[in-house]
Amino acid sequence: MYQIVPELAKETITSSLFGSETLEESEQRLLGFDHTQVGEALAKSSRLPAALTETIRHNHTPSQAELFPIETAIVHLSDVMVTAAGVFGHPGDRHRPRLDPPASNELKLDEQQLPDIMQQVNDNLTSVLTTA
Repeated sequence: MYQIVPELAKETITSSLFGSETLEESEQRLLGFDHTQVGEALAKSSRLPAALTETIRHNHTPSQAELFPIETAIVHLSDVMVTAAGVFGHPGDRHRPRLDPPASNELKLDEQQLPDIMQQVNDNLTSVLTTA
């Protein structure tokens, strides 16, 4: 979508960066679809397995995953954590993704575990980035 409609794609980033919308919300408002829908279409056209297709489509909304909720919840939690660590994520989206409560339920996570898990993520990211 960044190659097909670059002006609108740039506007979605600008809107997200300087406004109150997430990137997905800006994409929906300005384009009528978001990058997860584009990813799903590309995955299907490439005949990727359903587990990947559903995870791509619902990585921001894991409670909507029907066939692979655990896999989707794992990817969602990973996205939330690495974005919160400030290392990854889309530079045009200053909004950190929120942890979807049903995803933590699906993974049987207690909220009190999250700070320890986040510390492990930070430690591992630091290790990976300093050895790369």
